[in-house]
Amino acid sequence: MKILIITLGTRGDVQPYVALGEALAARGHAVSLATGQGFDALIRGAGLEPVALSIDYRQLLDTPEVKAAMRTFAGKLRAARMMKDENARLRDELWAACQRERPDLLIVSPKGFLAVVIARVLGIPCVTSTLQPGLVERGDFPPFLLARDLGPRGNRLAHRAVERLTLAGQNQFVKAWARRNLPPGSDIRLRGFHGHHPDGRPLPLLQAYSAHLVPPPPEWGALEPVTGYWFRATPSEPEPLAPALAAFLDAGPAPIYVGFGSMPPEDARQLTELVVAAVVELGQRAVLASGWGALEANAATPPEVLVIRAAPHPRLFPRCAAIVHHGGSGTTHESLRAGRPAVICPAGVDQPFWARRLVSRGLMQRVVPLAELTRDTLVAQLRVALGEPVRAASAELGDALRRESGAEAAAEILLAAIA
Repeated sequence: MKILIITLGTRGDVQPYVALGEALAARGHAVSLATGQGFDALIRGAGLEPVALSIDYRQLLDTPEVKAAMRTFAGKLRAARMMKDENARLRDELWAACQRERPDLLIVSPKGFLAVVIARVLGIPCVTSTLQPGLVERGDFPPFLLARDLGPRGNRLAHRAVERLTLAGQNQFVKAWARRNLPPGSDIRLRGFHGHHPDGRPLPLLQAYSAHLVPPPPEWGALEPVTGYWFRATPSEPEPLAPALAAFLDAGPAPIYVGFGSMPPEDARQLTELVVAAVVELGQRAVLASGWGALEANAATPPEVLVIRAAPHPRLFPRCAAIVHHGGSGTTHESLRAGRPAVICPAGVDQPFWARRLVSRGLMQRVVPLAELTRDTLVAQLRVALGEPVRAASAELGDALRRESGAEAAAEILLAAIA
């Protein structure tokens, strides 16, 4: 079977779908993955075929408009206006890719939900997916964008409101795309978040996160599977650590890892100085990952602090004393799978949700957003994280996550559903 996976965003949005693609390819299917610029090597290295789209999320995240969108509502409005033309081009590219590839099955992430409609037009099955809870109504949690629990009835109402608003927004894009690409009068729109089969059956909405972090409510059924996070299988020859990093790790006690991925701070130098000061005050060693510019790559640091651009998390995290990060779903699951304490400093989107989940599990003291982080708050958070109760609880949760096989489970579920 020919399968096309569509996912958009940064590496945290792409890598789990590479893991799913590998699981499907291992079952004999030909898998292509459509995403933005910068991921061809990752995709080809997994034995999948890349379908490149023109959007470059790394460039977008570095624009003043997107940086402002992380901090203010007015910034979000300006960023949305800037993205209007980009989104129109992206929708046309998705349509062209689906027509060109002619897959037997589409698998899409939330940013690619236009493909649900495209699949209906082309008459092929489509399975939807998400890396975060929030697309299926439940009473025990509010939608992840809301910070306050509204109670069972309020949470359900909030989920319904978010669904209606999201579908209304998505269908504006669908209408614009349909006007350019379909015959006049075509009644085509996104009706919900589940996928569909051409014979009319609804198909599962795959939820790629751990039930140990967010357990599914009892009323969910086969159409709302929580599979576990989609980690890549451990290769026979794991990616090695850079020699300088390996030497640093070997030279002393386990360091604290600090990295904020693709999140663009207002002042990378100030954030780096803050982190170094906190580590020095605690008498700890640290590895700072500059990533896409969240920390200063060329910062002058004391000998007990090493600055790197990036490193394979599965190799590095188990050798760290604690993990300080932005709270993306992938880094959250990877740090917990390593059995190490985590301190999440969220910047936006789903990140505050994951931070609140750790607080509710007693794994973190409180939520301090990245924009409000100070040396004193980071020191206080790390003192709790490095204490024996949190270290023991994190190790226990890590054991549970390592027993999950999310990508394998998702592959089996979706293949059975379309049979």
